[in-house]
Amino acid sequence: VDDGNIRLRRYTLQSILTDANPAAITTVGPVGASAADIFDLQFFGTFAYVSQSDFGATNRIVKFAVSDLNAGNNISTNLTNASLSIPAGLAFDPQGRLWICNYNDSNNPTIVRMDNTGTGHVDKIGTSVAVGTRASLSDPEGLAFDAYGSLWVGNNGEPTISVYADSQLNDNAFGATAPTYQLDIAPGVVFAGSGFVGGIAMDGRGDLRANYEYALSVLGYTFTAAPYTSTPLTTIDNATTNPGRGGIAIWPVPRTLHR
Repeated sequence: VDDGNIRLRRYTLQSILTDANPAAITTVGPVGASAADIFDLQFFGTFAYVSQSDFGATNRIVKFAVSDLNAGNNISTNLTNASLSIPAGLAFDPQGRLWICNYNDSNNPTIVRMDNTGTGHVDKIGTSVAVGTRASLSDPEGLAFDAYGSLWVGNNGEPTISVYADSQLNDNAFGATAPTYQLDIAPGVVFAGSGFVGGIAMDGRGDLRANYEYALSVLGYTFTAAPYTSTPLTTIDNATTNPGRGGIAIWPVPRTLHR
């Protein structure tokens, strides 16, 4: 995702591993409204989904066929709904439903879920809640599902990551209920004058990686369940320049439903 130029750029794995300045083999864009930022990219099956917003009238998910991306064809479908307000982080659950962070959303739910019927309908999930309470979501940016179907949410408004069990996600007010677990990545830090958690992702071992925007680093954690405890892993310093709103992905990308 090249947000500065509003383009999607495709690179070969070989060029990324071996070239000092790899060149994109395919570039697609602009994506819809020329002034609208593009934030996150997720692949599922034979489609790619991109979150896009101009912090105003354009708030949508743009859907591409992977075959069109590979051919350099700028052909897409706009999945729009009034519930979307600055869509940022994207994640697919084990049922193939797309979940979306509505970043900095004061009027609509902070997390929405798109169904997988192909209609583009968005169900309202969660409610706007007070910033800073331990039972809240605070300007969520990053989303990830673990192998057990639990939803992990990176809070940009405070240095925390909230975890909601699969059983909680059927509750339309899950954002106002206490998370199953909440990780404080910077104990004692209340306001830092910058965003906190941006993109998050689960790696192949089930460890969590989080873009800690304030420190321009990527944090890692190993977890044990029932009850959750977390052990910090090696921090990758100077790893980001505040990308936020997605920001982290683990290769290879899961492309099908979990069975």
